Amino acid sequence: MGSSAGELRVRRFRSMGTTVTMATQGGEDLLDDAAHIFFRVEERLSRFRPESELSRLNREGRLENPSPELLAALAVAEEGFKLTAGLFDPRVGRLLRGFGYDRDFSLLASAEDEWPPPLPQGAGLGEAVSAGASGRGWWRVEGDLVVLDPGVEIDLGGVAKGLTVDWAAEVLRDEGAFFVEAGGDMVLGEPLEECWRVGVEDPLDPSRDLLVLGLGGGAVASSSVTKRRWVLAGAFYHHLVDPRTGQPATSALAATALAPTCARAEVLAKAALLLGPSGGPLFLHRLGARGVVVGKGGSVFASPGFGDLLLSGEVLEVVGVLGGGSREAWAASAVTW
Repeated sequence: MGSSAGELRVRRFRSMGTTVTMATQGGEDLLDDAAHIFFRVEERLSRFRPESELSRLNREGRLENPSPELLAALAVAEEGFKLTAGLFDPRVGRLLRGFGYDRDFSLLASAEDEWPPPLPQGAGLGEAVSAGASGRGWWRVEGDLVVLDPGVEIDLGGVAKGLTVDWAAEVLRDEGAFFVEAGGDMVLGEPLEECWRVGVEDPLDPSRDLLVLGLGGGAVASSSVTKRRWVLAGAFYHHLVDPRTGQPATSALAATALAPTCARAEVLAKAALLLGPSGGPLFLHRLGARGVVVGKGGSVFASPGFGDLLLSGEVLEVVGVLGGGSREAWAASAVTW
């Protein structure tokens, strides 16, 4: 990403299993405050820290005096569930743990193989996860307690990073140009020059960008099935589970969404990936967002009007669903820069 970064103070550090980069025209104290937000949220909401608030809530089913960060993340996760009609479902914690994703990803063996991997067998969501499809009743506040429904285990990985990026961005927002980026998810303030140049990574070749976007601000988030993959008992897994099947998603390789906040962009990107190259871009368009879905062959399918943002790259703009049922069809027009 570029925009005369030499005029910005830049801070890089590791948090939430990724590299965080922040830049501001303000002072080092602002960067200190914004970085502290990442460390505090990771300490409280990590599923991989046994004494985090989230781990204790999942283990005991209730937690006394929850932090504002946990309550906010639970509320945003529930909103994401409703917004996506259940495609974004934070109740997959037990399922991910059963797939072997019970520790920081750096401790899992990487899976280098062709896409798509064979699906694990017998990996249904189970009664505890699939129950309550309305998204109501799986967590509640009772006085000083936050309580989960029996059998529910929450994974906040789908919103915690985006929320933290949003919170850190608020610290930097009033001091001129800034950005906060964590593993490709970002909030962009007013650029120093005409626009920020934002690359959309090729999921099949992380060393290159499929697209370069010119953005004047806002939030961007991406989801990919090619980054966090591992092998357990001879089966390949990744961290993006389709709640409709309880199995790792195979509909697309990656998705990127643009939205007013990073948390919302995270939710929309995951849902768009699950809906695939035809449904994903139109889903984003219906919600007033823009984005792309990278199909299994590497082609990039975009929501209507997305081509206006391109500085380089090629997309197929999905302009309308032509058929329904199990065989969705679409009309697309090529946009190249």
